Formats: sequence, C-alpha cells, structure tokens
Amino acid sequence: AVMRSGATWVLASFKKLVLVNGFIFIRTIFLMTALALIMRVAAGLGEVEMAASHVLNQYMLLIALGLDGFAHASEALAGAAWGRSDRAQFRRWVYLTGYWSLLASLFYAVLFWLWGNDITALLTDIESVQVTAGALLPLVVALPLVSVWCFLFDGVYIGATAAAAMMVTMGIAFVIYLLLLEPMTRQWGLHGLWGAVLVFMAVRGLAQAIWYPQLEKRIA
Repeated sequence: AVMRSGATWVLASFKKLVLVNGFIFIRTIFLMTALALIMRVAAGLGEVEMAASHVLNQYMLLIALGLDGFAHASEALAGAAWGRSDRAQFRRWVYLTGYWSLLASLFYAVLFWLWGNDITALLTDIESVQVTAGALLPLVVALPLVSVWCFLFDGVYIGATAAAAMMVTMGIAFVIYLLLLEPMTRQWGLHGLWGAVLVFMAVRGLAQAIWYPQLEKRIA
C-alpha cells in the first residue's frame, strides 16, 4: 500500500510537471510566432523597413536583458513565498520587483529618448535605415514603458507555477495581435506594424494584471 501510494504521488507530480511544461511550451510558441511575424511583415514592406525592424529588435533585446532580471528576481522571491503559502510576502515581492521594474523601464525610456539616434548609429551605418528607425523612435521610447508589466508578470506567474494562466493570457494577446497586425500595417506601414507590437505587449501585461488577483486567492 505504501509503495502504491508513493507511485501514485510520483505519477501525480510527473503529470503536473508535464502539464506545466506543456502550457509554457504553447505560450512560447505564441510568443515566438508573434516575434517572427515582425520580420515577415516588415520584409513585405521593403528591404529598408526590414533592416529598420531588425534594429528595433535589438532595442527589444536590450530591454529584455534588463527587465528580465527583475522578472527572474520575482520568479525566485515571490515563488518562494508562494511555496510557503505566505500571501503577504508574495504580494510584497511582487510590488517590490514591480517598483524596480518600473524604474528600469523609465531609465530605458529616457535613454532611448535622449540617445536613441546615437544607439541606432552604433547598430547600422546605412543612412536610410537610420532615418527609418529614427522615425520610429517614439515607439521605441514607449516600448519599455508598455512591456515592463508583461516581463514582470511572467516572472510572477512562473514563480507561482501558473503556467495555464500564462498560456491563456498570451493566447489572448496573440489573437488580438493577429487581428490588428495586417490592417494596422496596411494603414500606417512600419509605424502600424510596430504599433501592433506595442498593443501585443500591452495586452499581455493587462491580461496578466487582470488575472493576478486569482493568483493571490489561490494562496491558502
């Protein structure tokens, strides 16, 4: 009976592990497809537009390298509180990492606003690409301010092993992104494309923020 009980526990734990990884895998497919579509759609606009989008992708990478650090901190610290069923500490770490994430996003926004053209010049020496990317600078400045919340909540949700919620919220954002991508690009060109990317990031964070109270309720 003891062996049977132990085997049942192992199988139940393994099933949960597979489900969590499966949900994260599907969520990642949504994300990677959304990012791949940026270059696919930009290529249809022209070589310069595609090159400028590649430059903006480097800005996104730079943002991710910074904001993911706070997401990882939230994942570990809030996740530990979640494991202890300590709602107060869970909330404290979410708020604290959120505060520092917001400060980091403001730093990025100011950095890009003041020196965005200089950063672009480091990434490409092709004048037409510099001009095209420079025209998108307001969207680049807005990007960290809009995307900060989806980075933060990704860490929170992983720490709470809320993989199903991550998948659902990402799926909602992905569907809205798909619905907006073509008409916005047709109407406003490259600005429309990157505007759709901003909407995608915003909906990710908003959907996770709306779902967040359900996480706290799950803490005994």
